[in-house]
Amino acid sequence: MPGERLQLCRYNRGLKALQVIAVATAQEAYRTELVYAVDEAGQAYLESPETPTFEIVNRFGRDPVASSLSRRSGMFLNHSAMVIQSRGKKDEMGTLVLLAEGEDRYNDHHLKLFSMLKEVFDNLFANVNRFDELNQVKELLRIDMDALRCRVLGHPESKVVGKDFGLRRVMELVAEVAPLASPVLLLGETGVGKEVVANAIHNLSPRKKNPFVPVNCGAIPEGLMDSEFFGHERGAFTDARSQRKGYFELADKGSIFLDEIGELPPKAQVRMLRVLQENQIQRVGSNERLNVDVRIIAATHQNLQEMVQDGRFRADLWFRLHVFPIAIPPLRKRKEDIPALVTYFIEKKRKELNLAAPSEFYPGTFDTLVDYDWPGNVRELENVVERALILCKDRPLNFNALVQSGHAVEEVEKSTSEGKLLSLDEYTARYIKRVLEKTNGKIEGPGGAAEILNINHGTLRYRMKKLNIPFGKKRFF
Repeated sequence: MPGERLQLCRYNRGLKALQVIAVATAQEAYRTELVYAVDEAGQAYLESPETPTFEIVNRFGRDPVASSLSRRSGMFLNHSAMVIQSRGKKDEMGTLVLLAEGEDRYNDHHLKLFSMLKEVFDNLFANVNRFDELNQVKELLRIDMDALRCRVLGHPESKVVGKDFGLRRVMELVAEVAPLASPVLLLGETGVGKEVVANAIHNLSPRKKNPFVPVNCGAIPEGLMDSEFFGHERGAFTDARSQRKGYFELADKGSIFLDEIGELPPKAQVRMLRVLQENQIQRVGSNERLNVDVRIIAATHQNLQEMVQDGRFRADLWFRLHVFPIAIPPLRKRKEDIPALVTYFIEKKRKELNLAAPSEFYPGTFDTLVDYDWPGNVRELENVVERALILCKDRPLNFNALVQSGHAVEEVEKSTSEGKLLSLDEYTARYIKRVLEKTNGKIEGPGGAAEILNINHGTLRYRMKKLNIPFGKKRFF
């Protein structure tokens, strides 16, 4: 009996297409996800209850399905075929096709022999469907886990450290815009804490009980952006074995945080603009448009205005995003937050690492933190605190070698000085005194300590009173 290629196929009613699931030849057998669109005549033939179970197709041009596939794929133009149809649950149609090159290759005797595979094929098709159903259940569980993760991320235990000092103005702007639905654009260097501020906007908004979905735009391959952002239907492309919700659908009624928005390629910028304009998305492989109610919070460390001028970022998307920009200062511009950040990270990291809380610091170690410029910002400080906790353990914390060399771990064990070990409040007081020394005791006004520390003069006086730092010029010595 002639036969060069055996194909296991399934007709997808939703896509109006024939999916090739597996292929076997004399040399090899493999699974595939080829999809061939079927025209209206082919669709009517496959969906008809009168479609024969066994069939010989010796002239592809005369068969509604074979002719449609040949025209659209350019394959099997001069072939003959024998076909076995199997109907599964929910009117699923499975097709087993044996192909041979040339016309008029098969007769009734061949079909009688081929039909003996019917029972085997029915079981095979049922197992394929069961396998796909398990994959769908697995995907639904993944979607539920994603949604749960988004809801948990929308209610983090972490807080904005520095809201009373270096981030005071930032948090004032957050409080103004959070109750509204306007897009927010967070600007700042890498590591300044843009996601923490985005979380604060969400948690202070009426959407706080709904998902907060963070997305790193720069980490998504360009070919997967549509699927990741907007979702896809089953069979929309290779490996799309089940329906999947995208980030925008997961964020419905909540907020989506588009980190590194400047990394979006031009085509993705066009589709992102359409979502902002229409509040609708379309899954890959679907003609249906879905309404979404999502608060947009975007962030970037790049100069988007320059990118617009250079033609690397769409001006219309920039105008849509640049409704309420918030610039987050780098850590070197808000060093008054360093003591509070260190305290926060010590508590956070010791819980994560199951370490005892340190009670002492080496003299001079906080001066080192304050004098350092922190090119990696808050993220770098967090890493330094973690390394110090690991290396110092039962000894007083010493950041000197870690900050100065970035990797000189062996120097951590060396004491930088001998003498009394100071508390965190004592180091904070020392830093304020250093600033006051530079301003000759001036607290408010141009060139005053409050301006240098970027905090309200009333807040500074409160801190000085709490730390027993006298007021007035030269009185703090």
